[in-house]
Amino acid sequence: MEIYSWFAGAAAFTIMVAMTLTSLPAVIYFKKNPARTMSQWKTFSAPLLAFLALSVMVVLGIINFPSLIGVSQLLANIMLLSSLFIFVAGVITAGMLRRKNPDVYQRIGRQ
Repeated sequence: MEIYSWFAGAAAFTIMVAMTLTSLPAVIYFKKNPARTMSQWKTFSAPLLAFLALSVMVVLGIINFPSLIGVSQLLANIMLLSSLFIFVAGVITAGMLRRKNPDVYQRIGRQ
């Protein structure tokens, strides 16, 4: 039961980080490609506000991660670093796919 709570908290935190990382490209996309039929609120203000709010929550999550998952600071640091390692490994894998096998890279997320 205890291990489940560790990984449930870590998963919730990781999802929050993923939401933060995907909200910034929305701001950038609509800045580069203005939508004529959508308001400034929908294309810039709301996505930017979401990014800022999520960023604050991620910082608070990092600061309070041991409380979030109910473990010692050492184990919390290990779990945070492992999440960072998995993210970096994914970015490296995507870069390798983009360079070596662009057809597969293009299909990621489109299935």
